[in-house]
Amino acid sequence: MPRLSRPVRITLKLILLAVVAIVFVRPVANNFVKAVRDIHDVDVGLLLVAIALQGCALFAYSNVTYAALGGVDAPVSIWRVLRIQLSTRAFGGILPAGGAAGPALGYRLLTRSGVPGRQAGFALGAAAMVSTVALNLILWIGLVISIPIRGVHGLSIIAALVGLLTILIVVAITKALIRGDHRIERPVLWFARLLRRNTDTATAVLADLGARLRELTRNRSLLRRVAGWALANWAIDALSLWVFVRAFDGTVRIDALLVSYGIGNILAAIPISPSGIGIVEYGYITTLHGFGLATSIATLGVTAYRFGHVLLPLPIGGLVYLSLRFGRWSIDRSGSQATPSNDGGVVQGAGAE
Repeated sequence: MPRLSRPVRITLKLILLAVVAIVFVRPVANNFVKAVRDIHDVDVGLLLVAIALQGCALFAYSNVTYAALGGVDAPVSIWRVLRIQLSTRAFGGILPAGGAAGPALGYRLLTRSGVPGRQAGFALGAAAMVSTVALNLILWIGLVISIPIRGVHGLSIIAALVGLLTILIVVAITKALIRGDHRIERPVLWFARLLRRNTDTATAVLADLGARLRELTRNRSLLRRVAGWALANWAIDALSLWVFVRAFDGTVRIDALLVSYGIGNILAAIPISPSGIGIVEYGYITTLHGFGLATSIATLGVTAYRFGHVLLPLPIGGLVYLSLRFGRWSIDRSGSQATPSNDGGVVQGAGAE
């Protein structure tokens, strides 16, 4: 199939963004304006608690990657991993394809910090796959609780099918990597060429990833740590959404929270607008309202949650990225010089943070 020219691709992206703005962003913005006019009270203390929970969730996700790197035996500290995660969150939040661009930056920063390329690729890949399965598990738990109580809804069925399909895809990719199926190389090599990376290195990293995944499936202790931190990340983040809604005097039952949260994060994977802006908010508000929450409260709670999840990390992540590249706490100043190694990564210098 011939590849579309750059002007055609840009035009299609602009059309999709315009559709998102008209269909999703405008209704959310109108609801937000109306909700702000009608608001009577807001608990500022709960808003601060919810923002703190967002930070705890990010720390938990950093521990997913850190555990996959080897935990206390990792070439870098948890604090370096946290700074890298903040940077990738900010970078991924400003691009429609942030789901791919963020990990690419994370890989670059990890290897510059002294992590061998294959180890960095495994940690990021394992963290992403285990987290995806954990998210869909949370969605299914919500559905199992919700359906007997509330009955079957069309959106719940769609969410369940999407979640099941996602898990099947992740399992299929994992099995292909473990078995060394060469068909999995095609999309990886395409992505490597897109990023102008060495395809031989990409193939080697892929083979090593399969070997490390085989080790991960055999190492139950490591798998439990990675999965445990992944579940903690999603659970804390979902709790922050509940607290944001509660700050505006709204209440959401656990099943409604888990189903809405699962659907919202599945929608966030659609690479049209940066961080799924517009689409995700619309999905959250629609599902929460379908579970009985007033539209005004759902709009305010979701908007506040998305502010803490998407917009607040942008300036913080930008400053943290600058600290990784320049100044007293930069990667090079900490002693991890980017010395090439034979696996496409780097050899760790002394004194890694």
